[in-house]
Amino acid sequence: MASTRRRASSPMGITRIVADSDSESEHVVDHIQRLHEVCHSAGVPSVILSVPPSLFAKEASGYGDKYDEVNFMLQEWARGADATAESQGVLGYINTEALLPYSEDSLLWDRDGLHFSRAGSLHFGAQLAERLRPLLRSLAGEAGEQLEGDEDGLGRS
Repeated sequence: MASTRRRASSPMGITRIVADSDSESEHVVDHIQRLHEVCHSAGVPSVILSVPPSLFAKEASGYGDKYDEVNFMLQEWARGADATAESQGVLGYINTEALLPYSEDSLLWDRDGLHFSRAGSLHFGAQLAERLRPLLRSLAGEAGEQLEGDEDGLGRS
């Protein structure tokens, strides 16, 4: 029983929930929000990444609509349509399709049409780092301001 619980709450469990055509969009978003809440409860802010595009999203009956709906809901959550999003530590939303659009002919995608290839993973990571760099610099600046006057380096003035 415990191992079932562990698997259901793992990141791979989210992958199964997103891919499950019977899961409602709200159910998928709820699980993604819970992953973010784990970070926030530890004092770590997060950035929402959209569900990446894929051949499956493009061709599977009904999945394309769910893909669009889930990403719309995630974007609204990040924009503060849910007024508590910012206070929960969500710093923004990144559209993964803008970083790595799906193309059957691209060497950035595996033949299965679902996963990034090794080159695609490297490309995606580089693009994501570029989008996150200003945000991380801003956070580092804020942390520096908070630590100003911290003579012993331990957060005490």
